[in-house]
Amino acid sequence: MSLFRGMGSLSVGVFGATVSVIPHGGVARNIRATFREQPEAIVLPDGLETITVMPTLSGVASDVRDLIPDGVVDPGNGKTYRCIAPMTSGSPAADALIKIQLERI
Repeated sequence: MSLFRGMGSLSVGVFGATVSVIPHGGVARNIRATFREQPEAIVLPDGLETITVMPTLSGVASDVRDLIPDGVVDPGNGKTYRCIAPMTSGSPAADALIKIQLERI
């Protein structure tokens, strides 16, 4: 049993909110995820850290994997966003989080 098993689900359960999503060509559904639209630090594949101001959505992989590419996200702030690309954590956990880069549409 992994020390981190269940952490992804716990994280969005505590810090997330209900977000409406529509996979490209799919049906709308509500998921629990964390939407961010303020500057935040991210770790690049080479291990360096940088600051980004792009909007992102973080959710459990099984909930958000089908949003890439071109899924639509409505976080309830009066704006909608298109899913651009994943920024995976590399975690092998069944409930690993995937952070998705978004752009406003």
